Amino acid sequence: MQVICGARASAGFTLVEVAIILLIVGLLILSVAKGQQLIGNARVREFLAQQDAVEQAVLAFESPLPRTPGRLRRGKHHNRL
Repeated sequence: MQVICGARASAGFTLVEVAIILLIVGLLILSVAKGQQLIGNARVREFLAQQDAVEQAVLAFESPLPRTPGRLRRGKHHNRL
């Protein structure tokens, strides 16, 4: 070990340095968790928008025809499509 002005040089980290590192790591973990939450919320919003679009498409299809999609028979309403 080197002696500097009559004192030993320390080889470890101080308590303040360790606290700062733990603070930075904690902030990184929180930001990753928040990012994952935002991605999950975006997926839910996209799913609900797609569900709404499908519902509107079915309602638009039912408007001129008496049946829902997939339940039409060949015959009377076949040529109206």
